[in-house]
Amino acid sequence: NTGNPSLAVVTNDVSISGLSFTSYVPLATGTMLHMEIITPFGKLFADGEIKQMREIVSENSYFIGVKFIHFLGQSEELRLRRTGRDDKESLDRWLKIAANGKN
Repeated sequence: NTGNPSLAVVTNDVSISGLSFTSYVPLATGTMLHMEIITPFGKLFADGEIKQMREIVSENSYFIGVKFIHFLGQSEELRLRRTGRDDKESLDRWLKIAANGKN
C-alpha cells in the first residue's frame, strides 16, 4: 500500500467515456482515481477523474460520476472470456477506441 486509500464498489454503468457508482463515502469532484475494473472478460485498468458527486441519502449514500482519462495496458492484460460473438465484438471495439485514446 502506497498510502492511497482503496474503495471497492459496484458500478451503476460503464461506457466508453466513463462510469458511475454509488459510494458510502463522499468523494470530491476533481479527485483522480486509479481504477481496476473487473468485467466478465477480465480486468481493465484505467485512470479517471471524478466529475460529479451527488448526495443520494443525507450523509449516507453518494452518486459518483467518473470520466476516463487514460486506459492502461489492456491489450496485454485482458483475457477474453468466450461468451459469444456479440460480447467479444463489443469488447474488441471498446478496447480499440480505448487503446487509441479516443474517449
